[in-house]
Amino acid sequence: MAADIHRYFSSAFPLHLADEDESLALRLRGASQEVDAALATMSADHEAHISDVRRLVQVCGGDIQAGEWSQRTAALLAVVTLRSCSAVVSPR
Repeated sequence: MAADIHRYFSSAFPLHLADEDESLALRLRGASQEVDAALATMSADHEAHISDVRRLVQVCGGDIQAGEWSQRTAALLAVVTLRSCSAVVSPR
């Protein structure tokens, strides 16, 4: 499982962020004040999560080398997931 998490957050997740920040935002920016505010929030959320994601990738890499799934990885995955979910559902 650590390998799957490592692969997603080191490969697919950065592509997802780039798609939102570069492709989606460029097409939507200026559509309305509400859209611009939502895009600014999305960008700020990405910045806020990046250190957690980097740490998760690092810890998963250690788990892969050790051949085990650690409680640290599970805890970090929970933190990243909860912060991401709360950013989506929290009113601003």
